[in-house]
Amino acid sequence: MTLLGGRDDTEKTGKHEKFDKMKTAIFTGIGRLGVPVVERLADKGWRVVVSYRPGRTSEQTVRQLTEQQPDSITGVPAEVTDPLAAAEFVRVVAERAGQIDAVINIASDYPSEADHWQRWKAGGEVTEADWAFYPSNFTLYRNVILAAVPHLKQAGGGCIINFGDARSMQYFDGNILDPYADVGGIVQVELSHVKQIGLQRLQAVAPARHINPYTLAKIDLAYLTRVLAINLGGDNIRVNTIGPGPILPPPDSDGTNQQVVADQTALGRWGGTDPIVRAVDYLLEDDYVTGEILKVDGGLNICQRFRER
Repeated sequence: MTLLGGRDDTEKTGKHEKFDKMKTAIFTGIGRLGVPVVERLADKGWRVVVSYRPGRTSEQTVRQLTEQQPDSITGVPAEVTDPLAAAEFVRVVAERAGQIDAVINIASDYPSEADHWQRWKAGGEVTEADWAFYPSNFTLYRNVILAAVPHLKQAGGGCIINFGDARSMQYFDGNILDPYADVGGIVQVELSHVKQIGLQRLQAVAPARHINPYTLAKIDLAYLTRVLAINLGGDNIRVNTIGPGPILPPPDSDGTNQQVVADQTALGRWGGTDPIVRAVDYLLEDDYVTGEILKVDGGLNICQRFRER
């Protein structure tokens, strides 16, 4: 793997010696929400390593970040939806940094309104192409977490933060720990089982618009968070998920559509990225919070649940 940015580990300057002692956070990909979080951690003295897909927008984003803060931010090319590639990504990071202290899973492929959400809303069948949203919103997170856990244990503990979706959380069943327990459990479940069990579960509780692999991936991420929090708590590894609501309007949305979305929240507005940055700060620093789904959504979720009753 060729690393993008960062200082050479053989350098022995005073500045580099301090760099080696930084806490290290790894990010699975990056997007509009990830940029301010990465910048915040780098400003606070963390060493940040971000995976990116070569040739994708994320590569250019990582390149710009490393140019701004080359002593703190490094990019590594990796297709982490592949478990072997995820393991290699984590191995490279651990080898260079010596220690991994946090895993922040923030990458996400989001369905388009015209091509996906409207079709699902109309009751269109989930296609094989639609299932690409599941590995890009769940499987890659799980791959990196499983690869990183031994390194977090070696460091004496650490923090895992996943990024879900507040809108999807209304279909999360808080009474169930692991919906795939009968077929191997959510930590190892195969996609073939997810396609059957997961969609059947959604069909019983969700409207057509949300019976899709993206919503399912974000719900399953909440279950994964709770299972891992229980299983890893004895190793001082905390696992939480942030569920963003309307944070940044899509680049192609107009003022009318943006207001419609804002009106769905209790606060009647979009959040901006600062609440997300502060939420990450909180979950990194509070060592007694684990297994939580922290919705940063301006009250979107509670309005969805109760406003129309």
